[in-house]
Amino acid sequence: MLSVAKQNRKINLVLSLCIILAVLNYTAGVVVYRNYIQKLSSTSVTCQILLENNSLLGEVNIRPPEDLTIYPVDYQIYFYDERGNTLQLIADSLNGQLRKTFDVAAREKLLSMQWHVVGYSNVKIKWLWLSMSLALPIEVRLK
Repeated sequence: MLSVAKQNRKINLVLSLCIILAVLNYTAGVVVYRNYIQKLSSTSVTCQILLENNSLLGEVNIRPPEDLTIYPVDYQIYFYDERGNTLQLIADSLNGQLRKTFDVAAREKLLSMQWHVVGYSNVKIKWLWLSMSLALPIEVRLK
């Protein structure tokens, strides 16, 4: 049988090892998460829209960093008035494409009122062992 002093030393060693492993795991998680957020925030999603001859001509571009795998799923662009009512919606599947153009007829309400525009793109992201679906905001520019 082990003496009480040897048993206590063994328990303290195992406990210290567990604490060190927990701290290292937490630190590694923080570093990986910060790098992931940095890569995600450097991803740009833009849309250029031109209102011409009662139609909306546009192009959606997704530019991820080189070492971040992004699979674009779809996009939605909302035109809304000052009360928040949706005047027109443009949505389409991206099906993995990083660039997509559209040509949509503008509605009468859109041509006769003041409006605001916002957009979102749903994407699937993979980096290291992290994988998730996420909605990224689209920076919409009107010409």
